[in-house]
Amino acid sequence: MELATNSEESYELKFLCSEFTFDTTIISQLNLPPNVKEIIINLKYITFFDPFGIIFLDFFIKNLFKNYKVKVLLNNEVINYLLRMNLCDSLKKYNNLIIEPDIFNISIYKRNLREYLLELSEFEVNNDDEVNSVLERIIQITFPKIDFYNQIQDYFKEVIAELLSNIQCHSETNKAKMVIQSYSKLGNCIKIAIGDYGIGIKKSLEKIDYYLEDSEAILKAIEQGVSSLNYGGYGLPNIKDIILENNDKLCIRSGSGYYLLENKNERIGKCHYIPGTQILLSLTI
Repeated sequence: MELATNSEESYELKFLCSEFTFDTTIISQLNLPPNVKEIIINLKYITFFDPFGIIFLDFFIKNLFKNYKVKVLLNNEVINYLLRMNLCDSLKKYNNLIIEPDIFNISIYKRNLREYLLELSEFEVNNDDEVNSVLERIIQITFPKIDFYNQIQDYFKEVIAELLSNIQCHSETNKAKMVIQSYSKLGNCIKIAIGDYGIGIKKSLEKIDYYLEDSEAILKAIEQGVSSLNYGGYGLPNIKDIILENNDKLCIRSGSGYYLLENKNERIGKCHYIPGTQILLSLTI
């Protein structure tokens, strides 16, 4: 990511690659002058979004909007997809948000693709019935396409159900967002992205006397036996085992830290600070 000053009152954040969710610059450490009133998110170089990218952009704008006016510059190639995935509907609540091109005044024809994707959706998990409703939607899209996971349906359901139930423990509003997309041209995979705007893994683990940086807290949360009645314990460690066994992909970002497991290689690091936790499962079909 590049940082450029457009004027005394605006700063431009220019993202140059599709892995922009793991950019190493942390917004809170940019030491922006107090007179800065507008942040420009330049995504003109980004020609592809996946579910994780959509969750990131939605949460990123929400976080910046607390203190700044926000302008987003998009590449024309992604307009239809972002509209198809309901990003526009999620952003309408920000009255002064500027997006170029103006997606708020663009309409597209949406085919019924419910067997292939779930558009950006907000859901609540105040009780078990709501958790089960969201879980069934995931299963409806996922299991017909993943042969291996058909053999461990009960196990996989339990892991995903725990991830959803975690939100009841750590999300201040009991609300989260989810996006699902299956792909046939990108290595035959399905991607499930879930994000909440809660206290995050670091503060969750502080309840049981683990005081760690965000990325270290994620590593601790995926250890067997670590639990604060939310992250860790059964859910994340066993999801990691499933991913390792099948050479799939797991991404976890929480606060200003991230964990990436891909091709059986692990990586941790720092990224843009966003409250809460966002998780991506990329599973081979």
